[in-house]
Amino acid sequence: MTRSFEKSLWIPLSQRGKEGVWSRASSQVLIALSLVSWAFLAAPAGAATVRDAVGRTVAVPDAPRRIVSLAPNITEMLYALGLGDRVAGVTQYCDWPPEVAAVPRIGGVINPSLEAIVALGTDLVFATADGNRPADVERLAGLGVAVYTIDTRSIADVFASLVTIGDLTGRGEAARTLVVGLERRRAAVAA
Repeated sequence: MTRSFEKSLWIPLSQRGKEGVWSRASSQVLIALSLVSWAFLAAPAGAATVRDAVGRTVAVPDAPRRIVSLAPNITEMLYALGLGDRVAGVTQYCDWPPEVAAVPRIGGVINPSLEAIVALGTDLVFATADGNRPADVERLAGLGVAVYTIDTRSIADVFASLVTIGDLTGRGEAARTLVVGLERRRAAVAA
């Protein structure tokens, strides 16, 4: 709002010219309706609005049950966090752990089948900044699928991504425990 417009909201109708048709009450109603509309559009019921590693705002379901991984490193993280029973789809390149062999394939890292992902009833997709195409991420989001992108360029990024994935899936404590163990192993190797 510009300052002159903001000031005009508080000028009594009797003191305004024809251009000042807003009363204080109608301004408050308009603001209230805008806020209510924004609240309903901001995130679906039962979702948390978060910012992913590439700066996108994502409405992540509180308890995602059907997760799709768009990269092998993500698939391994999901299974390491004990989320294998929630993995609904993986890429053709995901081959670890062995249990992933029974999970439906959704295409490749750079050419996933968006139709297959939607058909799986997916409520959360994990993508990677350095492997998945941003256009695919945006198209999935446009189809109503929550897509959270991680960016793992260093060991610290991998650990942070593990914790984030854990937090977003209700496995935050398991993720922190896993990261502490990995940090210990890393320190032992470095010594």
